[in-house]
Amino acid sequence: IKPLLSRVSGVGQVLVLGDSVREVEVVVDSQKLLANHITLEQVEQAIRKANTVQAVGRLNKDYKQFMVLMSSELRNLDAVGNIVIPKEAPAQDSKSQETPTPTLYVRDIAKIFEGTQDRLMLITGDGNPSAQVNVSRQIGANIVELEQGVLEKLSELKQVLPPAIHIQ
Repeated sequence: IKPLLSRVSGVGQVLVLGDSVREVEVVVDSQKLLANHITLEQVEQAIRKANTVQAVGRLNKDYKQFMVLMSSELRNLDAVGNIVIPKEAPAQDSKSQETPTPTLYVRDIAKIFEGTQDRLMLITGDGNPSAQVNVSRQIGANIVELEQGVLEKLSELKQVLPPAIHIQ
């Protein structure tokens, strides 16, 4: 609903409250951290580095300016599990042969599963869990036209939403 309402002319922001927000949960096994001589901070840094969106430049075309983004966002659980955690090689004395440090993946030291963010707010409608959608207007937008546009879009949405979802 949020992306569709955001496209209505005059909409400045759409805020959805009370809904479940998907997140990937990584539960690290502390014994495996110890056995591999790595810290939780190293795991966190590896995940953060692998899951980024960066602005890398701007493109001017037809009197418009577009921001160019580079994304390495993680798309599924396997992608999270396949993140390599850099390990420091153990100290070697000059007489011993160097042994390569085995590659360590997030999946080797953690359980990875889909979850939802903790709910900090509970919104109900008619005694049932609900979501609240707040629409605010852009500066200078006509509030009457904005309301008409949002109501039209909601009317269209009612036709395609599952029967269990009600818009009031």
